[in-house]
Amino acid sequence: MNRKTALELGLKTYTSGTDCKHGHKSPERYTSTGSCVQRHREIYSPRGYQRAKQAKTARAVQTVVLSFATGSLLAVALLVLWRAAQ
Repeated sequence: MNRKTALELGLKTYTSGTDCKHGHKSPERYTSTGSCVQRHREIYSPRGYQRAKQAKTARAVQTVVLSFATGSLLAVALLVLWRAAQ
């Protein structure tokens, strides 16, 4: 069933038949947004939100460290500010 049909029938979820772009094997999606049900549950659960926030911080630090390795003065300043905030 496609999203348009599910909207017409007033369903909350529908089965798309394809995997989520984030690697989830569940083809179930929300009709209102088209987003993956499993992905939504992971992100918006208290533990999932915390994990996503930590991953985002880790990626930011990795970017700063990489810039620092290439000699960017801005990266050095950001790294100093990040360490001071901890």
